[in-house]
Amino acid sequence: MYALLFADSVDLAPEYIQRVTMLRLIGGDVQRGTKPARFGNMDASRNPYNLFYDFHQAQFVCTWNGVTCENEFVREIRWLRYGDPRVELRILDLEWLPPTVASTCIRDQLISARRFSTRYLPRASVYVDLTKCTLIGELVFRTAPEALARLIVPNNYLSGIVDFTCLPDTLIDLNALENNFTRVIVDNKAIPKSLSSAQIGSHKNPRINISVMEVSGQRVDNRIYVQLYGNDGNVMRLQ
Repeated sequence: MYALLFADSVDLAPEYIQRVTMLRLIGGDVQRGTKPARFGNMDASRNPYNLFYDFHQAQFVCTWNGVTCENEFVREIRWLRYGDPRVELRILDLEWLPPTVASTCIRDQLISARRFSTRYLPRASVYVDLTKCTLIGELVFRTAPEALARLIVPNNYLSGIVDFTCLPDTLIDLNALENNFTRVIVDNKAIPKSLSSAQIGSHKNPRINISVMEVSGQRVDNRIYVQLYGNDGNVMRLQ
């Protein structure tokens, strides 16, 4: 995607690419072939709240609220709808997260459903928290960043099969409660020693049923917690 965007650009400086990707991340109308990249005319429906003061500041992503840089490269993003710093997004296109970001914490963003994939996570990711961001898609660990330690994605609309046979060796904590998963596959032998807990669960909807299988027929490792709601609305632990 990056190669297609910058194929005709006259300036491939890393800071230029970073500026463009950050603007794309929040739905900015970036004009290519200009130096520096301009924010363009963003209509009010896309304008984020409390992220920057004006379009001039928008050119300098390291000055944005909730953004931390090292050597002029974005290393941490922290945007909370309820908390500090308070930032409200209108658009969030995760595929444009800069590859240098190690820590991402974006919570409670009331946006239209956005596609999630572990392919979109920066390769430098160690910590990712995308709690309640109306994400849709699947949780696939084969394409997760190799150094990922904590992945927190509860209260979204992720669905499908969760395959625990190929977890990153560095994974410590996973919270994917309150989603729409239907099946969990576990290989006890493949679970990394680093893992402390992995929580998978459905929304409070008794029509959603989750099946759990260990590939060799053994009892699933007790670090894996699978939760759903019964017909009476009470929490049930499958294993």
